[in-house]
Amino acid sequence: MDRHYLITRSSPNDDEFIDVLEDVLDRLELENLVFFYSDSKHIDDYIQIQVWVEARERGFIRLVDDYTVPARYLIFGSSTAEDAEKIMGKIQANLPIISLAELQEIAQKNMARDPKSLILLALGTGETFSRTAYEILQSGLRHHDPEVRFAAVRSVGITQWSEFLPELKQLSETEIVQDIQNLISKAIEACMSKTVAVNV
Repeated sequence: MDRHYLITRSSPNDDEFIDVLEDVLDRLELENLVFFYSDSKHIDDYIQIQVWVEARERGFIRLVDDYTVPARYLIFGSSTAEDAEKIMGKIQANLPIISLAELQEIAQKNMARDPKSLILLALGTGETFSRTAYEILQSGLRHHDPEVRFAAVRSVGITQWSEFLPELKQLSETEIVQDIQNLISKAIEACMSKTVAVNV
């Protein structure tokens, strides 16, 4: 089941957004997709996840409130490309979603002023490799500002793209900031775990 990521313009704790999301899920019943609220959980007091699942296991939607960024984003999966299009269409038509093109532009132009834009780009790009996102994150890894490098390394760990392994290994030999050095090790591990999973 493919997963898709959508970054919202909403902030965590915006209850009105959840009301609109539930209206969107109700409208999906007209498309023969019936979602019901399934679960809510907290991770380390910094991340809250609410989950809706499709009654016949044809998909799921997760609303993630991540206070470490901070950001609110949606992750959804579906059993068919047709269902994915229906879900994506309803969400994008009714909820304040930041497009991938905009996330790329913001990160490219503003990474020095707002390093978290790199994290939002990584989240919004999702699991599928993107050459544009790769090049933007790569420039973040090479940035002179340690805050930007920290955000870039964290972002690379989120993507888990093995294409970053050579860059991370090179950075691990030159990085002098200990917090970034520690994060590089975690990012390498994340990117290698994805490679191992693909090769198994």
